[in-house]
Amino acid sequence: MKVNLSFVPPGGGESDYSLPIEMPEIPRAGDYLSVEREGHVGTENFIVKRTWRNLHFDEAKGAGTTKEIWVECEFALSPFSSESHKRSCAVYETRKGKLLEFDESMY
Repeated sequence: MKVNLSFVPPGGGESDYSLPIEMPEIPRAGDYLSVEREGHVGTENFIVKRTWRNLHFDEAKGAGTTKEIWVECEFALSPFSSESHKRSCAVYETRKGKLLEFDESMY
């Protein structure tokens, strides 16, 4: 299913950027997501904050559909974060006074 990932500063706020991603299921609050980009060393890391579902209900049909799914993800550090991602996290820590990090497990 197509899920739109929206990347926000730790603690929430305006979206920095977003990516449409095909996923087998909808991520849940607290899930860790790592994005690896072709030709880049390291990953972009995020912790899921919440999920937004935009729905449409057709009164005539008496049924509804899901129009789109957005997953709000907060910037976080992991042992595998790319240098550019680390810089972004440092900027957010300076601005917002908050830094999220992956637990050091499963490595």
